[in-house]
Amino acid sequence: MAYDVILSQINTNVYGFGRGGGAMGFPPSANFNAVVYSHWVCGPGSTTNSSYCGIGPAFIPFLVLQPADGTLKLSNKLVTNFFDGTFAPIAAGVRAHILLSVDTQTRTIQLYVNDKTVTVTGTWTGAPGSNWFTFNGGSWDVSGVIASGRYPGVGDIWCANTPSFVDLSVAANRRLFITRDLGPVYLGANGSAPFGFQPPIYSTVQSGGVAIDILTNLGTGGGSFTAYQSPPTLQAPGTCTLPPPPPKLAMDDVNCTTIPELSQNTVFLDWSDDRGHSFGNPVGQPMGDAGEYLTSLQWQRLGMARDRVFRIFWSVPTNTALQGAWIDASPAQS
Repeated sequence: MAYDVILSQINTNVYGFGRGGGAMGFPPSANFNAVVYSHWVCGPGSTTNSSYCGIGPAFIPFLVLQPADGTLKLSNKLVTNFFDGTFAPIAAGVRAHILLSVDTQTRTIQLYVNDKTVTVTGTWTGAPGSNWFTFNGGSWDVSGVIASGRYPGVGDIWCANTPSFVDLSVAANRRLFITRDLGPVYLGANGSAPFGFQPPIYSTVQSGGVAIDILTNLGTGGGSFTAYQSPPTLQAPGTCTLPPPPPKLAMDDVNCTTIPELSQNTVFLDWSDDRGHSFGNPVGQPMGDAGEYLTSLQWQRLGMARDRVFRIFWSVPTNTALQGAWIDASPAQS
């Protein structure tokens, strides 16, 4: 049975859950520039439905991603935003996978929603090549606001500073978190499945678990998160629809030969001048309808060749038999 993510519903009108204090597994006093952030979300469509992956003193996150209103903010040293951006908001009632990769050194931002690239527009400020710097304090929060009687749900939250930039335009990197059919990927007991190391933040509900399991950080940051108002519950099935998967047929490096339809009952001849390694375009002739027993098929003026191989084939919706074939060849004059 394929793995499926379990979404925990945030039953609150402001904040969902999180934790303040400590570097939470991120470098406590060192610069880092590359981050990957992944999670599944089902939003109610409120413009204030937010999802945070943030570290910093005074509860200021270094990364803010709000799927419902299309807001992305990156903060340098937890004081000044060095990037303010926007993207197309995620539609209400659709289960979506968010995958983000950032390199502050090269000022690269890649955002994918349900395995499709999403354009992020915004302005970088400050000196080029800024790094995130977490100091020794930190906070991390997931929040959401009710809309139309529904609360947002989240699952399989994964956030880590990576040793180098992870290029999401490479499909193999996206397959670490989402399948080609837009299904979730099991990230492991402690989140180490994608890259072989445990991320600072990994919050999930394992198979057979309960909703409040998402309050436990299985990453290197450890500890438990706090539900700020009411504890989460499992989101009811059918709350969000699944996006349609992409077509199964991938037309990559396909060679096609067009055979003109001369008749319903057609016999084709093609030939090879390299001893059967490759054949040219087939030439077809009608073999006649039922009862036309005297039909004789002839292919003439076939040119000159050495060691030519002929091939004859047909596709007819009745019983057929090849009773004979003849080649009338003339030797070349030189």
